[in-house]
Amino acid sequence: IDPHAYLADVHDIDYSIIPPHPELGLAIASLPGRKHIFTNGDMRHAMNTLTALGFPRHFDAMFDIVAAGFEPKPKAIAYERFLASHAITPTSAAMFEDMPRNLEVPKALGMVTVLIVPRADMPHSAEEWEIAGHDEPHIDHVADDIEKFLMQVLASAK
Repeated sequence: IDPHAYLADVHDIDYSIIPPHPELGLAIASLPGRKHIFTNGDMRHAMNTLTALGFPRHFDAMFDIVAAGFEPKPKAIAYERFLASHAITPTSAAMFEDMPRNLEVPKALGMVTVLIVPRADMPHSAEEWEIAGHDEPHIDHVADDIEKFLMQVLASAK
């Protein structure tokens, strides 16, 4: 199967159902340091999602499944390629992720890990295997509201 055709097909979705979230964009923009997106999707999908959210320009760089040589998270090689590509020092970085298993390698590399879980008051369609492990030792923080979590981080840094 042609991976580019597959990505184009699987990401041929309606992004208009994603509500804008400018406050989250402001919180992200307020964080110190560089901000990167590392996705198992492709660049077009990431940009379409950010555009729908209303903040397509708050990140310094993106690293997608194509840049990873089609080696997805949670494979260690994907993280190694991501870190090398953007000269990221893991011990000075945090990784936000919605799948616990995708935080094992970042934690082993020395990153702070933040698991984003579905909000209790919001419907979600994650399968059990996708969310299992939220209480594992490689998870430093669990948040169901990214904006609120980032605002707490920013407040504690003052």
